[in-house]
Amino acid sequence: MNISNLLNKKDCKLQEKIDKLLKIQFYYIILLLAGIFLVVGTLFNIEYFFFDKHSVFGSKINEVFELLCTELGIAFCVIGVLGLTLDKHQKNKQEEMLNKFIENSFFAIYGWIIPSKKYLETVVSQIFNSNFIRTNWNITYTISKIPQNILDEIKVGNPTFTLADPLLMEIETSYTMTNIKAYGQEFNPMFSIEREDAPNFNKLIFFGIKIESSNIDIKFENEELDCTTILTKEEINNKYNLPKYLIKSEETAQVNTYSHAVRSINQTTEFFTTLYLSEGIKIKVIDKIREGHIFVCEAHSPHSCIKEYDKNKTSCVEYSWVINEPLLPFQGISLKWYKPTVV
Repeated sequence: MNISNLLNKKDCKLQEKIDKLLKIQFYYIILLLAGIFLVVGTLFNIEYFFFDKHSVFGSKINEVFELLCTELGIAFCVIGVLGLTLDKHQKNKQEEMLNKFIENSFFAIYGWIIPSKKYLETVVSQIFNSNFIRTNWNITYTISKIPQNILDEIKVGNPTFTLADPLLMEIETSYTMTNIKAYGQEFNPMFSIEREDAPNFNKLIFFGIKIESSNIDIKFENEELDCTTILTKEEINNKYNLPKYLIKSEETAQVNTYSHAVRSINQTTEFFTTLYLSEGIKIKVIDKIREGHIFVCEAHSPHSCIKEYDKNKTSCVEYSWVINEPLLPFQGISLKWYKPTVV
């Protein structure tokens, strides 16, 4: 018998127990209501039985039935209250059994135990609270020595520029954004880039979005992009205020960006997080410096980032990594590079 069949059988038995508890709870409520009816009726002298109360026999019979109704009413109320109280205790116990069953199910299937119920709730909420899912996500980093004319331009715009051994990093991204809700949603593209030591150079150069069913095909270039400087404790970023776009249910939007920045040729890290539920990502590095740099790409789990290839070409060296696992909102990826020290 395989694991899934075993879990299904346990799930059915558990559901049968819960259904049985619900039926018993209904009976206790009926008893409680009947008891209240009898007690209240006796207190307010409601005549349940039609005996002649003016005769001695009828009067005695009425007293007996009135006492009987009072006692039965009290008994029904006690049984109903105790039954519901005990049933609630039993229900809590059943919920504990259900939670334990879920933990055992995960352990049987995946070989690990859920740390807490909150852990599972957080992951599930991140998935079901997402309005969009990102697919076909590609990022290409092209790294080259920075031309002298651009370096001179940066120094003119920023006299305090002191970055040793600077390199030029060009970043191209493309992805498809799909509305996974049953109704239209506003998609607000977000883009920010670290200012580092070259605030007048590190910027978004191009942004394009295409939504075929809405006949939207818009491109923004350089000076058309509205930028705001965001200051945090750790860094200063250039954040771009891009327009919002309405994407209908199951509709897709194709997004492309191009940006460039100055980075150090020595050991450094390019780190970014995703704000959307994403179906993997492919990262490519084109190294035009060709000075033996080592590139390392890391993701949210040790085995999720798979290196596809190293291609040593005449003009550059190409590296490629693919992450096939889903990325939850606020999970990140880092790209590190450094030049080995010659001993």
